Amino acid sequence: MRAKPASRLPSPYGLSLCALAAFCALALVRWVYPPAYLHISALSDGVFKPTPFVDLLDILQAGACWRAGVDVYLPSRCLFGGVFNYSPFLLRAAYLPIGPGDTMIGGVLQSLLFFWSLSWLPRPGSKAEFIFLLACVFSVPVIYALEQGNFDTVVFILAALGIRQSLKPGARSLLGMGIFIFAAALKFYPVAFALLILRQPLRRLLPVVLLGLVAGGL
Repeated sequence: MRAKPASRLPSPYGLSLCALAAFCALALVRWVYPPAYLHISALSDGVFKPTPFVDLLDILQAGACWRAGVDVYLPSRCLFGGVFNYSPFLLRAAYLPIGPGDTMIGGVLQSLLFFWSLSWLPRPGSKAEFIFLLACVFSVPVIYALEQGNFDTVVFILAALGIRQSLKPGARSLLGMGIFIFAAALKFYPVAFALLILRQPLRRLLPVVLLGLVAGGL
């Protein structure tokens, strides 16, 4: 069976454009008629959420508390009785001039980067594959993660970028390894991607190991 010409395959940017269009439509609904947005936000878990990107807000709030000297791994008034349940490495973002007031712009940027990263996935080989991937993108877990500003979307972006880079020839693949290490420092489970290091020649493993030690020390 002959392969389809590239011109007849679905666009590699199709998923990104569809997701972006849906995002813009939802943003318009929230701006024009907030009550409708409330009902849409409850479709994933039955909870009305007037404010998006709550998970990102919690991370930024934890960073502000940590910057103020609060132990964010213990319940505190600064975190409204909650605790920070991410890697300590993520708290280093508190050194940046960002805080809870940047939640909205941060959530929008996080979503846009996620949409862009969809174009890094393997190009669908048929319309059926495209529809399947589109259904995955518009599945309840993905919509919920984006609406909450869940940090797993950032891990997905880093994983997609890391795989894209690690498959490139030569020393450029080391950048992918560095991205995997960075992702693992932020949230531990991406360390599984470190298995791709085994594809590298021994002479290239030393920089990767050193980078991992530096990330661990931070």
